[in-house]
This record gives sequence, structure tokens and C-alpha cells, in this order.
Amino acid sequence: MELIYEKGFSNTSVQDILDKCKLTKPAFYYYFPSKDYLGIEYLSKQEELNREYLLALMNSSKTPEDFAVKWVNVIKKWSKVKKYNGCPFVNFLNQLDISNTKFNSKLKEIEMNWTSLYKNYLQDQSNRGLIDKNTDLYKAARKMALIYEGSVNLWKMSRDVKYLDFMAEELKELMISLKAKK
Repeated sequence: MELIYEKGFSNTSVQDILDKCKLTKPAFYYYFPSKDYLGIEYLSKQEELNREYLLALMNSSKTPEDFAVKWVNVIKKWSKVKKYNGCPFVNFLNQLDISNTKFNSKLKEIEMNWTSLYKNYLQDQSNRGLIDKNTDLYKAARKMALIYEGSVNLWKMSRDVKYLDFMAEELKELMISLKAKK
């Protein structure tokens, strides 16, 4: 997974994978009939890791604003130690030829699951009385995804931390705007 995340799916050859994992071609093709099958598995594993990491941050945060700050702080920390290369899903997609539709359904599924994860988090916060009960949770969840993707992609283009700071500010403002009225 690291190899594909670092080099990109299109730039990682089957031979690169064989060399890194000390595999033979027959062993690789036993598990993955083609590189595309590996791509689907890569996306599934990245989704699982992303979900676990976000759930850990959500569960350890006292408020939605606290979650926003923690999320960005983790990304900033990873970016400083070169462990972060942007969103693995958008990176994967950006490497594909526009005519390649083999991964569309998997990427759409990930986007829907991601939105659902955010929406469920916001619903939990609403149930705790921290977010207004009249909030359009789906719309708010989509805004979270848009803030993340836009900020991270601009950071990746420039490597300027101001875009991660922007992400923190915008997520905090969004969470504050969703607060339950007292």
C-alpha cells in the first residue's frame, strides 16, 4: 500500500510491487488477476484505514470543534514528517485516464461511505445536544468533505501550510455554525 500511496497507482508497476514484497509473479497473480484488482483492494484498505483514523479522532473529541482541530493537527504532523501525500482516493483518481471507468463504482462507494461517516458523527453530536436538531446533516457532511478535499489539494499543490490552517478555520466555523441554540 505504501508504494502505491507514495508513487501513485499508475506509476507503480507490478514489478515494483514484486520487488518490494519479495513476491513471484505467479504468487501475485494468484491473488490479483490483474493490477486493477490490486487497485480495488488498495482503495478498500485505504478506506478502512481512513475510517479507523477518523473514528478514533471523532471518539476522542469532546466537541465538533475539537474534532476539527484534532483532524487538521494530525494532517499537519504527518505532513511535517513526510508521511502525508494528500487524500489517497483523489490521488488515485487523479492518476487515471479520464476514459478509465473501472474504478468509478468503488470510488463512488467510498465517497458515499465517507459522507455517511461524517453525517453519522454529526447526528451523534446532535443527539448530544451539541448540534442544532434542524441541521441538514447531509449538507453539512458534504461541506466537511469539500473543505477537506479543497484544502488538502491546494496544500499538496503548494506545500503551503496556510491551506491546512484554512481547513482548520473553515471546519471550526462550520461546526460553530451548526451549534445547538440555547
